Amino acid sequence: INRHRQRGDPGGMRGLVLPLLLALATGRVSDEWIDPDTPESARTRSIQGVEHVLVFSDEFEVEGRTFKDGDDPVWTGLNGLVNTNEQYNAYNDTLAYTKNGKLVLKASSRDYVFPPEPEQVRHYQTPMLQTWNKFCFTEGFIELSAQMPGKSSTGGLWPAFWMMGNLGRATLQDSTDRIWPFNFDECPSDADKRANQYGTQALDACTNGVGRGAPEIDIVETMPGSFVYDYQAKIDDGRCPAVDAGTLDRIKTRQPFVCTSLQAAPGWPDDAIQRPTLGCLPANWTDSDGSSQPEYYPEFYPSPDAFGSIYGTDYDVAINYEFYGDRYAPGGQTLHTDAFSACTMLDPTHFEEQHRWQAEWRAGEGGFVRFTLDDKLQFNVPGESVTRHRFVSFPDGESGTMLSREIPEEPMYMILNIDLAPLWGWNFCDASKCNCCEDCKRSECTTCMEEDENGDLVNTRAWLAELCAQLPADYEIDYVRVYQRPGEERVGCDPADHPTAQFIHDHADRYTPWDRDRPLKPVVVGGGACDPEDSG
Repeated sequence: INRHRQRGDPGGMRGLVLPLLLALATGRVSDEWIDPDTPESARTRSIQGVEHVLVFSDEFEVEGRTFKDGDDPVWTGLNGLVNTNEQYNAYNDTLAYTKNGKLVLKASSRDYVFPPEPEQVRHYQTPMLQTWNKFCFTEGFIELSAQMPGKSSTGGLWPAFWMMGNLGRATLQDSTDRIWPFNFDECPSDADKRANQYGTQALDACTNGVGRGAPEIDIVETMPGSFVYDYQAKIDDGRCPAVDAGTLDRIKTRQPFVCTSLQAAPGWPDDAIQRPTLGCLPANWTDSDGSSQPEYYPEFYPSPDAFGSIYGTDYDVAINYEFYGDRYAPGGQTLHTDAFSACTMLDPTHFEEQHRWQAEWRAGEGGFVRFTLDDKLQFNVPGESVTRHRFVSFPDGESGTMLSREIPEEPMYMILNIDLAPLWGWNFCDASKCNCCEDCKRSECTTCMEEDENGDLVNTRAWLAELCAQLPADYEIDYVRVYQRPGEERVGCDPADHPTAQFIHDHADRYTPWDRDRPLKPVVVGGGACDPEDSG
């Protein structure tokens, strides 16, 4: 598969097919995924003092590209309802296209009627694009140049850029249950099975010989708005333990912000004493010998020493104490994942102009996942924090060892999308006082007059009216680029050391969207068959 000009542009097509044929003939295939519109100055770059070479790029310069299944050799759009994050939106692949040298992802307040069940209506439509089973890579430095959609001060939108292992197809839950976000290749002893939530991983090392999964790296999860989080209030009303003034200052969080994460499984078990209370900083607990022990991963606690190594100092960055991982029950057995996550405070420029959102991912010994914004550190996850064995204790007196998870070794693909969901930046709505609907077209959804503390009437749903007024809103991407170290290029969705093709073939129904008869349609570049004589 080669980079291509817009379908129906045979001149552009010829200009790209011939170089690919020559590359294949000479064995030079490293340029296969590089967009010819990428500037020469961007073909190499130094990252933390190490030279890297470009292995993938998409500059989106070709006008009018579309992303329906079968249209594009890199990206595939999805359609239909999505429920993985309680979304209010449906996906519509026609809302992603290229224009004026940018990839545009458009969020709309038009109703989406689900064809198989017309009574199911979503009041928002957005796109999701994936490179699943087309372009994947293992390790490297990835950079997105993008402008966030909407206004920085208006909440409700959830623009994202993330990666997942190719064994799971994002939003298709039959493909991700008991696969996502496992990065675990250990076979625990009977004594350690509870500590490692044994039985929740479909492809575990005990029965499969090797542990496999679909880990997740979140580079961009942006929450616009104007809300300021008040941790002191949680202390005052007893929800969270007290912390000192310095710690309070280091966890100040306000919208807008962007969260970056490595998600892993298994995590701290749901009933482990070490798992912190969601919404609170990790605290200490008292062991049976009377000693004080830390919850969670102590190196991520927002102490002064963590800043400059774990958390960046060029931005206001805070530990994401609202997200330590997900809890769900694939196959009926509860799984609690872990999220190594931090949030970086943004400003209006991130919604008004292009910025560079980046992640460097290095597997194996000395590995890490390092997130940067415009080349400045946001958050760093050292590999040793993921691979280290951890003592796990339970309230009933049992204990065990949580074994090594990995910095991802799986081939991973890229995802771009916008969602709208109540768990991401939507203001609380009191259903006893308001109609807590989300339809922009109904005034009762955008208006609810209540008295404030001064006795004045205010519209507590004004924020939704502001969101509706700014729609449609565009998430604009200038380019996506991936770099790897020379001689260490690892590109492909089915590498010999972590194959995926046979498993996907054997379980094709799990990877097939509701509106298609196979996981992916073949891409016919140019809209028709190519004549080999034409390239001469």
